[in-house]
Amino acid sequence: MNLRATVANAAWLAASTVARHRFGRALVNPAEAQWSLLRASLARSAASDYGRAHGFGEISSYSDFARRVPIAD
Repeated sequence: MNLRATVANAAWLAASTVARHRFGRALVNPAEAQWSLLRASLARSAASDYGRAHGFGEISSYSDFARRVPIAD
């Protein structure tokens, strides 16, 4: 293997270490990882017209989300 490829691969591996660990933790409890992402999205959108109309700021569980927010495209 040439030196440039080896250095590039080592740099890529070093740069992705944090993401790899985060992904590994998410694999342990995927439901919690999904809820965490949804919760962050709801927090970012809570002040929007749609978020206020559906009470994004008051949603505290996935079942609450499913009950309050209609399917839309």
